[in-house]
Amino acid sequence: MRVLYVEDNALDADLTRRHLRKSAPDITLEVVATISEALLRLRANAAQDFDLVLTDLNLPDGEGLALYGQIRARNWLLPVVVITGLGDDATVSSALRAGASDYVVKREDYLERLPATLRDAIERYKDERERQGQTLRVLYAEDDNETFELTSRQFARQAPNIRLQRVTSGADVLMRLTDVEPGDLPDVLLLDYQLPDQNGLDLLRALRIETRHHVPAVVITGFPEEEIALQVFKFGANDYLVKSQGYLSRLPRVLESVAYRAQLQREQEALRQSQDQLKTAYAEARRQLADQRMLFETGQALASAATEHEIWQIVCERMLAYVGATSISFGSPIDPEGRISSCHHIWSPEAGPAEREPNLGQAFQTAEFPNWAQAFQRRQVFEAVFGQAELSASEQAVMAARGSRRMVAVPLFAPERLLSVVTIWESRHAEPLPSQAHQILLTIGSQAALKLDNLQLVKRLERAAHEATEFARAAHSASQLKSEFLANTSHELRSPLTAMQGALSMVLDDMCQSRDEERHWLSMSYAASEQLQRFISELLDFAQIEAGNVKLDTQAFDLQLLIEEVVARNKTRARDKQLAVIVNYPPGPGQQALVDYTKARRVLDNLVDNAIKFTDHGHVEISVEPNARSGFVDVIVSDSGMGIPVEMQAQVLEPFVQVDGSSTRQHSGFGLGLSMARRLTELMGGALLISSPGIDRGTNVTLRLPLIPEAQG
Repeated sequence: MRVLYVEDNALDADLTRRHLRKSAPDITLEVVATISEALLRLRANAAQDFDLVLTDLNLPDGEGLALYGQIRARNWLLPVVVITGLGDDATVSSALRAGASDYVVKREDYLERLPATLRDAIERYKDERERQGQTLRVLYAEDDNETFELTSRQFARQAPNIRLQRVTSGADVLMRLTDVEPGDLPDVLLLDYQLPDQNGLDLLRALRIETRHHVPAVVITGFPEEEIALQVFKFGANDYLVKSQGYLSRLPRVLESVAYRAQLQREQEALRQSQDQLKTAYAEARRQLADQRMLFETGQALASAATEHEIWQIVCERMLAYVGATSISFGSPIDPEGRISSCHHIWSPEAGPAEREPNLGQAFQTAEFPNWAQAFQRRQVFEAVFGQAELSASEQAVMAARGSRRMVAVPLFAPERLLSVVTIWESRHAEPLPSQAHQILLTIGSQAALKLDNLQLVKRLERAAHEATEFARAAHSASQLKSEFLANTSHELRSPLTAMQGALSMVLDDMCQSRDEERHWLSMSYAASEQLQRFISELLDFAQIEAGNVKLDTQAFDLQLLIEEVVARNKTRARDKQLAVIVNYPPGPGQQALVDYTKARRVLDNLVDNAIKFTDHGHVEISVEPNARSGFVDVIVSDSGMGIPVEMQAQVLEPFVQVDGSSTRQHSGFGLGLSMARRLTELMGGALLISSPGIDRGTNVTLRLPLIPEAQG
C-alpha cells in the first residue's frame, strides 16, 4: 500500500514512518509538509503513484480538507483520511461531511490502529467507487427553479451517475410514491423542507402513513435550527443538510451515503430473513431427520415382530408418542359390512377416564361414519375436531363417548383391502396436525400393513406346506399300501393256483393209488378254485363300489333271520377252530331293518368271517342292540382274538390296510373286507364302527343299520 502523508510536524511524521515500517511493512509512506507539495507530487503522475492520502487537519497553507477538494476537482481517484489532534464531534462531523473517507485522532494508541484504519478506508473507497459507477435515482422535491438548475449542473459535473427527477410539491411526492411497485421507486428522496403545500415534517409524517414502501430521505433546509433537525430525524429522515456554502459539493456524497446505508439495511434485512429461513429450514431438516430416524427404527421393530400383537403394540406406541395424544386404538375389520373391532388399546397418563376403558366403542359400523369412509377410499388420514359441522351424528357420538377433542383415523391398507384402522384420540385441546404428520402416520401404517400381510402370507404358506407334507405322507402311505397290495395280491392269487395245479397234476399224471385218493386231490383243487373265485369276486366288487355302480334293493327284513343265516355259513369254520359262537337278541319281537338284504348279509358275513379268522381261541359273540330313539339298530360282533393296535384302529377301515400287511402274514386277504363293509353300510344309510382295547385283547365291530319306521315307533 502506497500512502502520501501530508504532515508539517517532522517529529510526528518520523514517528509514524518508523512505526509503520515495524508493524506494517506492506505500507510505504512518503511525507510532504504542505498542500502545495502534495498537489505537486500527485500531479506528477495524475495521482497514480499512491493508493491513499493521509493528511493532517491543520497545515501551513490551509486545512487538510482543502486538499480533498482539490483532489476531487481534478477527478483523482484517491481516498483521503484526516488525522487530527482535535477529537471533538464537530471536527469529526465536518471532516466526514466534507468527504473524508475516515479520520484518526492523535491519542495514545492511534499508531496501533492506523494500519487497520488505512486498509479499511481503501476498501470502503473501492466500494464507494463501485456504487458511484451505478445509477442513483433521486426524486428531488424542489419548487425553486433556480435551485434545481444549479443542483442539476453541479451533479452533471461532479456526480453524473445521479439522475434527478423533479417534483414541485408534497402532493406530487405522495402521488409518486403511493401504490407503485418496488422496482419503480427512487433510490433516495431529496426533500426541500419548505414546499408550497406543506413543510417537510408534514410530508414525512404522511409518507409513513400512506406509502407501503420506505424510501430513504434527505432533507435540505435554509434554516440551521437544531430543533428542525431533531424533528426530521424523528419522522424518518436519513440525513439533514443545511444550504450553506459548499453544500452542493457535499450533497452527492450525502445522497450516495444515504442510498448505501439504505442498501445495507435492505441487505441486512434480507440477510436476517435468509437467516430466519435457514433456521426454519434447519429446524425442518432436523424434524425430517427425526421423522426419518423414527420411521427407520419403527421399520426395524416391525421387521423383528413375530406376532400380530407385537405389531399392534409397536404401532400404537410409536404413533401415540409421535402425535403426543392421550390414547390410541388398533382395530381390524371383522366382517364384509365394514365393522371395525378394537383389538388393541393403550393410553397415556394424561388420558381421561373414558379413554381408559379398552372396550369402549369396541365395534362400530364404518357405513355410519361417512367422512371416515370417504377418507379411507382416498387412502388418506381422517382428522376431526369435536363439534365440527361436517361430522355425522355417529361420528360426533363416538367422540363424545371417548371424551375426545380431536380424533385422527389412519387406515392400514394391504394391496387390495383395508387391513386395519388406527384411531388416535386426544381429550385435551389440540391444534390440527400438519400435513407432513399425516404422511408420517400413513407411512407407519403402510409398514405395519406390509408386515401384517406378510405374517398372514407366512401363515398361509405354513398351512400350505403342512397340507403338502400331509399330502406327501398320504401319497407315500398310499404308495406303500399299493406295494403291499400288489405283493399280497400276487401271493393270494398264486397260492390257490399253485394248489389247484398240484392237485390236478396228481390226478392227471395217474399218481393216485385209489379212487378215494383221486377224489381227495380233486376236492383240494375245487376248494382252491373257490378261494380264487372269492378273491377275484372281492376285487371286482370293490371296483364296482369305487366306481359308484352299486345299486340297492332296500326293503324291510327280519334281522334275526339274517344273523342265523350268517352264523350257519360260518359254523363249520368256527367248530374247526373250537370257537364258541354266541348270539344275543333283545327281548320282545324281532327287529326289522330297512336295508338291502344281500348287501347287509355280505357285510355281516365279512365281520363274522374276520372275527373267526383272527381268533385262535375263545369265542365270537353277536349282539343286537336296538335304539328306537335314534332310529338305528346296532349289530355288535365281538371276539377274543388278536385285537388291533390303537394307532391302527382309525386306518383299518381304509382300503388295502391290514394290521400285518406283509406277504408272509399268517392270515390271507387283500385288506378290502372292512373297507367294502364300511362303504356298503354307508350306502344303506348306516355306519360301521370299530374299537379294540389293544393287541390280544379282542375286537368290537358295530354294524349300525336303520330301523323301519314302525320299529322306531
